[in-house]
Amino acid sequence: MAMKLVSRKVTFGLAAVAVAAFVGVSGQLGLAQASEDDEAAEEAAADDEAAADEAEAEGAGEEDAALAQLMTEGGSVYSSNCQACHGNEGQGGAGPALAGSPILTSIGTISRQVIDGGDRMPSFSQLSDRQIAAVATFIRNSWGNEFGIVTEEDIASWR
Repeated sequence: MAMKLVSRKVTFGLAAVAVAAFVGVSGQLGLAQASEDDEAAEEAAADDEAAADEAEAEGAGEEDAALAQLMTEGGSVYSSNCQACHGNEGQGGAGPALAGSPILTSIGTISRQVIDGGDRMPSFSQLSDRQIAAVATFIRNSWGNEFGIVTEEDIASWR
């Protein structure tokens, strides 16, 4: 009986060693796989961040191009329709100064004023949404003003 007991202990002991060795090896394999997964995830995150930065730069480039186009068109509309009253530098005259005017922060106020007129200003409703968006963008971004783009959709919502 003592022999059977020793035999079982040895068998159990060898089995425990074999299991421990297997767990240790597979654990190391698992750690190696986890490390590779972490590296792959970090690379994917870096790629996503680079793509987002590129898209943002591309979007900024498109916005800059849109602003430049609207400023060019708006300058022409301003010269033809606004300059006589608001001055060649937005300094005012018969109409209020536009240079440094906080009222230009409101797209709605500009839209209503240009479309409907008011006080001493005539209505310019005959201008297209594009022309009004262009001149609004021009006055909002000239003479030290930096209030951003006005779109045709913005103007259409106020008609």
